Amino acid sequence: MPKRAMLIAFVLSAAVLAAQAEEPPAEMGELITVVTPDNRARLCPVANCDDGAEIARIRTGSQLEVMETEIVTLPLWAVVWYKVSYKTKIGWVSEFDTNKAPAQPRPR
Repeated sequence: MPKRAMLIAFVLSAAVLAAQAEEPPAEMGELITVVTPDNRARLCPVANCDDGAEIARIRTGSQLEVMETEIVTLPLWAVVWYKVSYKTKIGWVSEFDTNKAPAQPRPR
């Protein structure tokens, strides 16, 4: 592939990824789907809870209604957490466990 064509393909790929990373989070009342395999998605008592602090594991494929959103700013990027109800528990799930995960981490 000629250098010019490679450059154009790279620029277009970067633009598509940037657009995906900027996709807005789910809104209150919207249904989101858990996509993390092997039922590993965590339902946390607070947004961005530590490993092992979860109150439940969420079954892959579960559809959850967004009750609230919270953006947690980390040193390198920002992560959206969704407050949801799962079975009899209410807690928080990371956008990265759902179909709303951006293609790249959200900028701070």
